Amino acid sequence: MLKKFILLTLVVTSFSCKSFQNPSLDNMTLIQQSELLGNGKEGIKGSYQVITDADDWTALKDKMNSVNAQGFKMDPVDFSTEIVIALFSDLQGSGGHSIEINDIIQKKDKIIVQVKKTSPSGRATSMMTQPYYIVKLPQTKKEIKFETSQASH
Repeated sequence: MLKKFILLTLVVTSFSCKSFQNPSLDNMTLIQQSELLGNGKEGIKGSYQVITDADDWTALKDKMNSVNAQGFKMDPVDFSTEIVIALFSDLQGSGGHSIEINDIIQKKDKIIVQVKKTSPSGRATSMMTQPYYIVKLPQTKKEIKFETSQASH
């Protein structure tokens, strides 16, 4: 009887730990990092988005695919256990720009996502681009805040 209780406790604990993970760099999955090349015609403003349902996810993908010939193919997301964070830079007048998550910091009542935007320090291609970075993370009930830092490369 004691063995069954211990086994049941271990099974419940292992499932519980997985479903209540705190978002971090360790359990972040990159969905896609690239640039929109539609000269802003996608209608996506520079923003940081937390997507928690399939309808909003589909709407974002449809906007991204509206004028970009390559068509974005992205892994499915299970919104019962995951969320999506989508970072979009402002429209840029040259190549060489990027945006990414630098760190994820857990606080008692919130999660701070540190975003790093990078600009070219020298010459860059002359074309309109809009860098983006999209990840999925374990679902959380905590408020998600964003902090931005700038860098050159």
